[in-house]
Amino acid sequence: MDIPFVDIAHFVNGQMYGKATPDFAVAMDEACGSVLDVTTKGEMPKKIVYKKDLELLASLKGRCMRVPDLGPIFSLWPKNINKHYGVLKAAANDYLRSFNMTEKKLKKQIEIDYALAGSMMWQQANYNGLRTVTFFVIWLFNYDDEVAEPMGQHSDHSELARGVLRTAVSFVEHCLGLGRQEAIDLPKDPNISRFQVIGDQIRAAYTVEQRQLFFDEMKLYFHACEREQQALKSIINHVSLACAVNPDLQYVIDEAMMALQASVNRFDAIAETLLSRPSLSRVEKRNFQDLIRVYRENCAGNWTWSLVTTRYGIQTAGQEDGSILFVL
Repeated sequence: MDIPFVDIAHFVNGQMYGKATPDFAVAMDEACGSVLDVTTKGEMPKKIVYKKDLELLASLKGRCMRVPDLGPIFSLWPKNINKHYGVLKAAANDYLRSFNMTEKKLKKQIEIDYALAGSMMWQQANYNGLRTVTFFVIWLFNYDDEVAEPMGQHSDHSELARGVLRTAVSFVEHCLGLGRQEAIDLPKDPNISRFQVIGDQIRAAYTVEQRQLFFDEMKLYFHACEREQQALKSIINHVSLACAVNPDLQYVIDEAMMALQASVNRFDAIAETLLSRPSLSRVEKRNFQDLIRVYRENCAGNWTWSLVTTRYGIQTAGQEDGSILFVL
C-alpha cells in the first residue's frame, strides 16, 4: 500500500493546524502584552479572551479587507486533483457517518468535502493511500473541533479534557502497534475510536521506526492541544499581531503577502540546491524529488481547497480578479 509517508507524519503539526508549542504561546502572549480573563484559578476557564485582541477587533469592525490573488505565488506548484476523487468522496462520507454525529452536523461535514481536500493535497497517491490520509484529515478535524478546541464539548471540564487526551494518546499508540500491546477497551468517544481504521492501515504499511516517528508527531499535536485547552482560546496569528502594530489593513496584508512570497522563494531555492548536489545517487534524488513534490502539493492543494470548501466560509468572497474580500 502506498501511504505517502514522506508527508503524513509532519502533516500532523504542519500547515493545517499550526498548533503552538508552549514556548511559542508564551512568546506571543508576552509580545502582545495581553491579559487573560480566567474564571477560577486552577480550573478550566469557560472563556479565555485576549483583551487587546478584542479591542483590536472592535476597532476594525465594519472595515473591508482584500487579500490579493495568491495564484501567482503558487503558479509553479502543482494544483491538480487526484484521479480517485470521485470514488473517494463516497468513502469519505461513509467514514463521516461512522462518527455518529447529528444529521445537521453530518450534512455540514459532508458539504465541507474532505475528499477534495485529500485529492488536492495528495495528488498522485493511489486509492488506498489516498483513502487513509483523507480519513486522517477527517479524524484530525473532528478531534480538533470536538475535543481539542477550547469551545469544544470538553472545554468546561479540565480533568475530563485531560482524561480524554490521555485516552487519545494511549489509543493511537495501541492502534499503531507501539507500546505495551495489551487488550484495551474501544473508547466510547468516536472522535477518538475512529482512528482505529487509520491506525490499521498505517500499521500494515509502515515499519516500526516510521510508526514511531508518526506517533512522536502525534504526541506533539496532543500536547499542543492540552496547552491550548489550559491557556488559550485562540493563537494570535501573524496578521492580527501586525494589526496591533499598524492598523492599516492593506499594509498588513501586503506585509503578509511579501512574507509568503519570500517563504515560497526560499523553499524553491533550497529545493533546487538540494537536487543539484552531485553527490546524490539516482535513488536519493528521486526520493528528494518525491518529498519536495508532496510538500508543494500539500501547500498549494490546501490553499486551493480552502477557497472552495464551506468549512471556512470564504467560498463566496472571491472576486473576479482572484482576490478575496472580507468585511470585518
